[in-house]
Amino acid sequence: MHFPRSRMCRLVGCDDGDVPLTAGYSCSYAESRRVEWQFHSERQWNPAGNTAMGVALMKDLMAHLKAYDWGGDRGLLCPIDEQIKAAQGDAGGLAKIEQALLEVLDADVKVAAVDYICRQLALVGTRRAVPALVRLLQDDGLYDRALYALEAIPEESAGEALRTALPLAGGNLRVGIVNSLGERGDKKAVPALNALRGSSDTTLSSAVESALRKIGP
Repeated sequence: MHFPRSRMCRLVGCDDGDVPLTAGYSCSYAESRRVEWQFHSERQWNPAGNTAMGVALMKDLMAHLKAYDWGGDRGLLCPIDEQIKAAQGDAGGLAKIEQALLEVLDADVKVAAVDYICRQLALVGTRRAVPALVRLLQDDGLYDRALYALEAIPEESAGEALRTALPLAGGNLRVGIVNSLGERGDKKAVPALNALRGSSDTTLSSAVESALRKIGP
């Protein structure tokens, strides 16, 4: 299995805003996310540890995320970006960040917060994030965000989830899953993709052929 880019990119300024993902998810993650990310802060602290200060700071940051909506102050979320940067190489720290993000995702939050969380799970998500992301696939307004993250999570459980969802999906969701399987280079998906070749849905048929080319022989 191959991946077209590193999961850890550099963020292009926290103040550039969160641009909503394309609702139809007709393009692939790798094609639409070739963005280098940079972090506007030079601080190299990691509040993901077990100290009282770290726990309190994490709680405060997640409170900002729960309240976040389009047009809100994106700068309030930049410390979360900084945490992810500072925690690289620290599996325990990244796991704490992932868990905190999943807890917010499980709450009643706005689409903007879901969008942000899925972007971050694309960087730090593991098998622990897969069930929550699979649930989002059932929401017509959020499935593209879930695909964004699932495509990038390198663990087999993410690929298995996409393969399982493929025969149950239709329309743009099915096309999006096909695109994600292609970008993942998921050879286990080849039989299911071959079964969709020649579909009367020309968009789906084109996506299948593209995915098979990317997966290769």
